[in-house]
Amino acid sequence: MFKPTESISSSVLADIPNVYLYDRSNWTEFKKILNECGGTWNFPHWMTTIVRGGEEWKLMCEAGHPVDQVFPIGKAGMEEKSTDLASKMIASLGLPKNLGENIRNDVQYCCLSTLEFEDSRRLPARQKMWAWITKSLKGTRPSVGPYHYLIDEVKAYDIAALFKRRVKVLEQITICSLDDELEKVLSVAFDPNKQNVFSYLGELRKAIKGLHDLNERLPLNGRIVLPDAFVKSKLIRAARQVPIYKPVIDMLLMSEVDEWANLTSDKLYQTLESVSANQQAVYQTQNTSSGQTAFDGVKANAAYQRPREKQSEKSEKEKGVCFNFQKGTCSKTDCRFRHEKPEQKRDQKSSVSSTNSTDAPAPKCGACGGAHFRKDCTSLKGKCGWCSSTYHTEAMCKLKKEGKPKASVAVVDGFPARAFCVRVCEPVVTVPSANVVQVLEPNKSVSDVQALSAISSSPPPPGL
Repeated sequence: MFKPTESISSSVLADIPNVYLYDRSNWTEFKKILNECGGTWNFPHWMTTIVRGGEEWKLMCEAGHPVDQVFPIGKAGMEEKSTDLASKMIASLGLPKNLGENIRNDVQYCCLSTLEFEDSRRLPARQKMWAWITKSLKGTRPSVGPYHYLIDEVKAYDIAALFKRRVKVLEQITICSLDDELEKVLSVAFDPNKQNVFSYLGELRKAIKGLHDLNERLPLNGRIVLPDAFVKSKLIRAARQVPIYKPVIDMLLMSEVDEWANLTSDKLYQTLESVSANQQAVYQTQNTSSGQTAFDGVKANAAYQRPREKQSEKSEKEKGVCFNFQKGTCSKTDCRFRHEKPEQKRDQKSSVSSTNSTDAPAPKCGACGGAHFRKDCTSLKGKCGWCSSTYHTEAMCKLKKEGKPKASVAVVDGFPARAFCVRVCEPVVTVPSANVVQVLEPNKSVSDVQALSAISSSPPPPGL
């Protein structure tokens, strides 16, 4: 019987994550975590504890078990005091007669494992486990889980009865459930990069055990029995993917049919385990001086290799730079990256690029002096008014800035002629019309055309 004064607060019990039971796929994990809840909360006999006077109690009485004699009312230390006077006094309180069973404190739980009444100090653990199961069946979705209705079919806090109802519903044998168990066995695959052959064999045997447990509830003609030869075949296929087990495979290939046919999976397991242990001893011996870590089980899937430092010694140029060292300090004693500061040229380049990107002056055209690049200038097709050359204006003329005289250009006998003339007198010096065909500056008057000196009557060479 539960005594509220002796109950312990459930806050001292550790919280365990829920496994939400939305379908059959999480049923195995649900049972595993539920068993862990009983061990963590010191409630190991939750599955074998029934309610005195409950459904399981009545079934056991009908089966002829003397549960009344084993669990009498006085054994729990509670004497029945339901006298007429007590009944009248309780009736005078005016309490409703349909009080819920959840608030009753006279419920007794009988542990069939110890043949004793459950101690009242187990009440916090029972309440916490009931809340855990209720939350797992309800789930976190907007609608409650598909198995939440089972809670209303049993008495509150009767965990054993609720678990029995879930087993009856979820472990009901159908042809689809049998196919699912067989598919679990066939889908167990071996990955040499993530596991060794021993952990793979453990997963395979676990799946086969689930199938054989289901066979016990089936008739003989409906069972699917996997022989030991199936386990041996799967183990050999996994060992063929591991280089260190090649001698074992070669030995089996050279043996007679009767010899390898009589080989059991346990004997093959022991042989592979011996090879792995020998490989582990060799690895530890050769790496004692190099300070390598302990032998990893996954490393048994590969042939022995030299340590990384001896197998491929990378040059300093191939190794990367330690960013932690560049930022300040590196706490690793055996850092595999280079400890060096960034190069000065790189810093200068970055500083120059950052300066150019922020404080770079606007471009200046060398042809016209505008705020654009020379390739984008529209004055390149014009003509300089000082030296009569193209590709720049008079304002940007270098000859003018150097103090050179202004040039006059004329066409002489079909060829352009340019000369730098100096005005020596005010009168205009005429040029023979026979030698000058066309003046390139028609807008200017004759007084502005300077005397051409040393103009030969022969045609000048091209390019002058």
